[in-house]
Amino acid sequence: EFTHGSKTIAIPGTLLISAIAVMDDVSKAVTMDLKKGGRLLYIVGDTRPELGGSHYFELAGLARAGIVPALDLKKAKAGMIRLSSAAKAGLARSIHDCSEGGLAIAVAEMCFAGNLGANIFLSDVPYQGRERREDFVLFAESHARFVVEVDREDQKAFEKAMKGASIGLIGCVTEEPVLKAFGFKGKVCLEAAVGHLKEAWQAPLRQP
Repeated sequence: EFTHGSKTIAIPGTLLISAIAVMDDVSKAVTMDLKKGGRLLYIVGDTRPELGGSHYFELAGLARAGIVPALDLKKAKAGMIRLSSAAKAGLARSIHDCSEGGLAIAVAEMCFAGNLGANIFLSDVPYQGRERREDFVLFAESHARFVVEVDREDQKAFEKAMKGASIGLIGCVTEEPVLKAFGFKGKVCLEAAVGHLKEAWQAPLRQP
């Protein structure tokens, strides 16, 4: 809850679960903002048609429809351990989890945090499920997934560090602050200026 001018704005009560740990070397911390145009973007973890309870289905009036995301604890832990090791080795320049809103929202947040753009290719996202739809790949909220920015010269080292985990090279960072998603047939299915995306993200926080 906070005051903006003469108005008091309160965010509705929300369940929040936080994890806290001690880092031996704080210089190894990896932030979510994209850092440099031309770098590669990977997704770690499998995407499934799991949109039950998702924000996308809520906006579409389908809040009670779909499949709720399920967690494979063993596989999730193994992927996180490998990603943590890659980050400690300096192979990940930025990392962001895919949570509410899925892949599209995760990449958008990385873009406007770094004021850079991104091109992503949905056909390269590791996907499990019979019904393969572009909107499902963009907005599914499957667990234990991360988007990672990697230097081109570190591509082989990163892929070696992640061997055994489900990963996909899904695109690259661009200097132009525009987010573009290319569908299964190679055509742009989503395109938005990063400034517009950031405004859509911030605007609700200004409402009383």
